[in-house]
Amino acid sequence: MVNKSQKILSICIQVFGWLFLAIFLLFIVTTYLASGWRSLGVLEVFIDVILIIPSALIIGFGYFIKRESRAAKLVSIIIMWSGCIISALMFIASFILLLGPKDYEDAGAAIAMGFGLFVISIIALAPNSFLLWLFYKEEKGHKIFKDFLIGIGSLAILVVLIVAIILGVKVVADMDQSTSGPLDKIIEQEQAYLMDAELFDDEFDTGEEATILRRNAWDVGESFVMLPAKYRDGGLDSYEVYDEDNDYIKALYSPSSDDAAPSDHYLEYTVFRSTTDMSDFYGVVEVVQTPLTSHYNAYFLQFEDRELKDRSADIFAKVDQDVIHENGLASLMDKAPDLADEGYEDIYYVKLPREGTTIEFILYVTGDVIYEIRWNGEEFVVVD
Repeated sequence: MVNKSQKILSICIQVFGWLFLAIFLLFIVTTYLASGWRSLGVLEVFIDVILIIPSALIIGFGYFIKRESRAAKLVSIIIMWSGCIISALMFIASFILLLGPKDYEDAGAAIAMGFGLFVISIIALAPNSFLLWLFYKEEKGHKIFKDFLIGIGSLAILVVLIVAIILGVKVVADMDQSTSGPLDKIIEQEQAYLMDAELFDDEFDTGEEATILRRNAWDVGESFVMLPAKYRDGGLDSYEVYDEDNDYIKALYSPSSDDAAPSDHYLEYTVFRSTTDMSDFYGVVEVVQTPLTSHYNAYFLQFEDRELKDRSADIFAKVDQDVIHENGLASLMDKAPDLADEGYEDIYYVKLPREGTTIEFILYVTGDVIYEIRWNGEEFVVVD
């Protein structure tokens, strides 16, 4: 004979299953109407159909519970005892949150969570206790302690399964993160800044401050290794300077046996922090110097629309080559007049700042600074 508590439990489970199915179908219909049926792919439709299966399983499980069989009765006992045990644990946890010691800053959140758990535990404990009482009222031959152990064991298995699923998801997420490229990671970081800025702008009007704080928490080494390899690889041997406080790195390249003459080959990297909610600039300069000449490659990079853009052309468009030539010639006339008008006035290299935000153009022969541009927190400007 089917127990009354089984019938009630069966009805509750079926109602939940049908309600879940109705809400899910309503969500699908509204989503499809909003996006348009024709825009949906076969895979999306297939996934939505597959997701209906859980609700069907819940409804089927509800019908199974009210069957007149030992298995159905045993499953009903497990569900009722598990519900009671979980509710009791939530009840105890609510009192710990409400009456336990709390920090002043977290007191409000702890009280709100404790009160919420208390209400939920009472709502869950009352019907489960009633169903158990009703079950044992009709099944007088059942041993309560044995059924209690069954409930405890089932709950333990459920907890183990949940923990296993969480750990499995974490492992998969870590694997996915480890296989994502450096550029993906730095883009995600930048998107987090921009999302914070939008949120705080809407709510507290402190978007710029929030964005700057988030960026300043990101050290220079982390941003350097996350840049695409073409801007930082090619034989880097060691770090001569790693200045985290000033967002500056100087790395040395391995000596090449193919060099016709001894050379000084290094790379400089500086983060130019933004004082607005725009993206920071990343300056990368590779310099090769021999006793006779010097040349460099300079890149100024910035994120925009989830892409790392090369802004070098925009920066160097502000540089006046005529002024550089004139200043270079004046430096030669002052310190090496015999080399004037032989082209050495145009042999210079770019030096990124270790302190401050001023980029220097240095004449190779004399070592004089012949031109400067400065980052003011919003843009690069020419220093008069």
